[in-house]
Amino acid sequence: MCSSDLMAELIENSATDFVDLRIEQARVLKKRVGGSCMIVQFLIAYTAVIIYFVSGLNTALLWVASGTTSVVATYFYAKLMAPHGITRDNYRIYLIGHTIVSAMTGMVWGAVAIYQIDFRQEYTIFIGCLLVSSITLGGVLPSSAYRPGYVALSLFSVPPFSVFLMINAPAPFGLVGFAMLVYFAFAMFLSARVEIETRDTIAARQKKALTEKVIQQNKAIQRASEDKTRFLAATGHDLSQPLQSQGFFMQALRDTLENADQHALLDQVQESWRAQKELLQGIVDVSRIDSG
Repeated sequence: MCSSDLMAELIENSATDFVDLRIEQARVLKKRVGGSCMIVQFLIAYTAVIIYFVSGLNTALLWVASGTTSVVATYFYAKLMAPHGITRDNYRIYLIGHTIVSAMTGMVWGAVAIYQIDFRQEYTIFIGCLLVSSITLGGVLPSSAYRPGYVALSLFSVPPFSVFLMINAPAPFGLVGFAMLVYFAFAMFLSARVEIETRDTIAARQKKALTEKVIQQNKAIQRASEDKTRFLAATGHDLSQPLQSQGFFMQALRDTLENADQHALLDQVQESWRAQKELLQGIVDVSRIDSG
């Protein structure tokens, strides 16, 4: 194989591995959506209580309604999209849709974080930081499955909030916006590391499954080989006795023949009989080789 063919094969194998990785990531996202939505809904309820005591009932209700809407959209997208499972035909569109839904979720959280800020109440700045950091923290954990979706979520929540603070917040709270940008950069760095670890974990799981499959196939091949050996041994044993008896019968028959035509016909029968014996001997030899 020439170097160009080898390089083409390596590129093809790499592309195949990448597709398999994305398919597995899409399956993990679809499988985890219920638990993820429950955690996010808990965060919404928890932060709504804080918003209620700081900003009032109307802002808290607005937050619960908008946040819950994003959770419902995420859940039903995962359940209704690709209802028969993730395949090579639909994984790409599923991940694109997931990224879009994640971006919209980030916009909702970031918009509410900005809306509820009242610079006369310093706690509202803390609540805004709590909102955008809560929704983006999960993506830097080892359980994060798909980084592009996390990047979309973070990009539409943290930077807009940070820039808003840097431009509008009175001193020294503008520095909080800069700190949130530092947090965003740090989260992007950690999410990249998590993506690598996620890929390694999925690749290891796929290799383990492939190894188990190969082991099962080898066991099946071994059982088939043992069955073949037993069959050949039984065939050689069962056919040897009748062929030997046929040889005695033909010899006895030759002593009773009287003319040349009969002897010639018997010679042909014996030639066919010898061919059968040679075939049987070959079967016996194969059986002996298989049995060691």
